[in-house]
Amino acid sequence: MQQNDNLFSLIYGIDIGDDWSELSTLKKANPNYGVSVSDDFLQSRLQDARNNARKQSTFMTKHLNVWVGSRDAFFNVDKWRQCESGIKIQDYYGKPVYLGMDLASRVDIAAIEILIPEGDKYIRFGRYYLPESAVENGNESYSTWAREGWLTVTEGEIIDFNVIKEDILELTSLFEVRELAYDPFQATMLITELMAEGVPVVEMRPTVLNFSEPMKSLDALIRAGNIKHNGDPVMTWMISNVVAKEDAKENIYPRKAIAENKIDGVISNLMALGRCQHEQENEINFDDLLSVRL
Repeated sequence: MQQNDNLFSLIYGIDIGDDWSELSTLKKANPNYGVSVSDDFLQSRLQDARNNARKQSTFMTKHLNVWVGSRDAFFNVDKWRQCESGIKIQDYYGKPVYLGMDLASRVDIAAIEILIPEGDKYIRFGRYYLPESAVENGNESYSTWAREGWLTVTEGEIIDFNVIKEDILELTSLFEVRELAYDPFQATMLITELMAEGVPVVEMRPTVLNFSEPMKSLDALIRAGNIKHNGDPVMTWMISNVVAKEDAKENIYPRKAIAENKIDGVISNLMALGRCQHEQENEINFDDLLSVRL
């Protein structure tokens, strides 16, 4: 690139941890707020982004100078952030849980979702795995998440599935695992070993039939504030990366706009949520059944 000493540029933006939905954040990224750009214009764009998940990415890119995952995000990321609470996983040990597992490939993110039903609400936690080579050469946030304990890094060029196996076995000792839903791709050997250990596994193939209703349910749970999480930044990023288009029958399926926008945690969540709701819908109240017979 040719150097030009007569050209000077200064870019204003926001810092990590700033709440993009606050007016003060908007002013921080726009030093000429109300001068060269009218406050009414910027505030109307902010309100639109607060109310419409599909406008958030455009707003953050155009008016906050933030690089975001997808312009057409399906889920409302602002509402997802509002579901954060001070929950700790150890407070739920012994509870019934549903697990979802997406192994993707051995060089990409693998994810386990821990979903705890509480009436019509849910508590969730996530675990994510990457080989160290992918951390070094991938998304710049990977190393930060690894240092903060959100991401498990395994040695070498590929994910060590033994680490995932041990984590699942640990979860079965800490919780009452009802089911582990899994995508069979890349999972045959690991699933065989887990079955030998007595883990209740259920295959859930990534089809529109399997994912459409759980995806709609997750969207509704987020909007109603009925799914609580611990501020997991990996899942928040993945939530922002999910896009979807309805087919002629109003079915939807989670996708990503580009390969770099990972959604494995969301896939794992949808598998766990789908299996949980399937079991709830098919649960038989034997006391009611007996009373009807009498």
